Amino acid sequence: MTAAAQVLQQQRLSGRVLLQSLSKENIVMTLLVSLVLVSAISVIYVKYMNRQLISEVTMQQQTAQQLQVEWGKLLLQKGALSAPSRIQNIANNSLNMYVPRAKNVIMIKI
Repeated sequence: MTAAAQVLQQQRLSGRVLLQSLSKENIVMTLLVSLVLVSAISVIYVKYMNRQLISEVTMQQQTAQQLQVEWGKLLLQKGALSAPSRIQNIANNSLNMYVPRAKNVIMIKI
């Protein structure tokens, strides 16, 4: 082989080695860029889900407060409707009921 042929062959071999090393570097670089993109998308998704859950928790807390207010109103209404004076008034006026006198009470002993 002539010296020129040897030089050409060495250049071809070194070019192949250079291409192989460049392609490995490109593969590694592409892989790293892909991982960075996947990580960025994951961060965005997690923030989105966090905001959704915070919104849902806020709505549930508002619902709980409304139910607590309604429960308080119902307790007040129950207290007003079950007042002894109101029950006695309804019994006297609507049902014609009365408290018996002492002479009308009969004690039964067992």
